[in-house]
Amino acid sequence: EALAGNLITMCLNELEESDPVLRQWLAICLGRIWDRHENARWRGARDNAPERLYTLLSDPVPEVRAAAVYALGTFLNSCGSRSDHANSLDQTIGLRLLQKTLDDGSPLVRCELVVALQWIVYSFLPNFMNLCRSLQ
Repeated sequence: EALAGNLITMCLNELEESDPVLRQWLAICLGRIWDRHENARWRGARDNAPERLYTLLSDPVPEVRAAAVYALGTFLNSCGSRSDHANSLDQTIGLRLLQKTLDDGSPLVRCELVVALQWIVYSFLPNFMNLCRSLQ
């Protein structure tokens, strides 16, 4: 029903609101919509959701940044079938998350980052295993 009612589009359109609590809950809502729901993930991708959420990674309120990391992490978690496009999108999200939040001063944001990055490791486990073997 959330897809039919264009809830993703409505949430994305409101992300620039001045109220930080609203921005936080919009990001959480997006994360809940596409968590393990591939159709919602691709609807979000068509609406450029990752790019829109990246702006929240620089928000002055740590809870908003953490909510954006959560939403991007669940976006990573919602890919059932791997394709070149899905891999490229997930790798871009993972890199952007690392670039923007690795040195974040908020422990809440860094905790959400670890949770989000587990999905990158899980999705690309053979690549990480090869990397670990090459480091020995």
